[in-house]
Amino acid sequence: MAAHGEDESFVRRDGSRFPIAWWSSPIDLPSGRGVVIAFTDVTERRRAERAARDRDVATIRAAEAKAAQRRIMEQTTQIRRQIARDLHDGAQQRLVALMVSLEFARTESGPAGSELRALLDSAVAETQGAIDDLRELAAGLHPPTLQRYGLTAALQGLADRMPLPSRIESGLTRRLSASVEASAYFAVAEAMTNAVKHAQASCVTISVGQAGDALDVTVADDGIGGARIGAGSGLVGLVDRIGAHDGTVGVESPPGGGTTVRIHIPLDPQDRVAQPVVPGGQVLREP
Repeated sequence: MAAHGEDESFVRRDGSRFPIAWWSSPIDLPSGRGVVIAFTDVTERRRAERAARDRDVATIRAAEAKAAQRRIMEQTTQIRRQIARDLHDGAQQRLVALMVSLEFARTESGPAGSELRALLDSAVAETQGAIDDLRELAAGLHPPTLQRYGLTAALQGLADRMPLPSRIESGLTRRLSASVEASAYFAVAEAMTNAVKHAQASCVTISVGQAGDALDVTVADDGIGGARIGAGSGLVGLVDRIGAHDGTVGVESPPGGGTTVRIHIPLDPQDRVAQPVVPGGQVLREP
């Protein structure tokens, strides 16, 4: 009866062991019944099988890590949105009510120039400043325009707040998932902040489009160049954020030739939403 085994090993002259596979089969000989046994060194095969298992484990772990990173990003987006909403509906509304009370008290405080009127004028100015700061903070956490109208409208609002002429070119016709829109928005915000703080740019152009199953975003400035990933925490954070969606970030920044940041985000079926975007294609804002 034929037999086969792979759980054996041989010993080399130096005392080391190596795995073998063996086969045996009966054979009829002139002198009677015999057996043929064959042995094969399976060291390379075992090594290849081990490498394949390691690759499979690494692939599974990488996929699980990506999924966990994306879940964290989605949860972060929800938390940011909730905090921004709480600031708007809570602290901001109370400050607005205080402003109304101060305005009313100022109108009843007597003639302009009195000490009480001066104190109330200062209180009104400080309260208005606090309201403006709170609105800016809430917009930085999660701009309400992003949730209501989508990426293009939110980028237009971002450009309005930047002290640079900014051109927005958008070919988006449909909304994307909240997580993708938020990641793209904050990535553009980081790139524009770098253009303002470090690039000494005079103009920024933002292009947004959906090509097949991917979102492509480009932020280009005409600054001094020389930017690179790893030179600061901003671009590194941008790469981490886009990487959560299995996307990529490329930076072209020759010295004296401006900086172009290219963002590519693959879109899963759940990332594409049927809701259309608010009409609008190209906006040029001068400071």
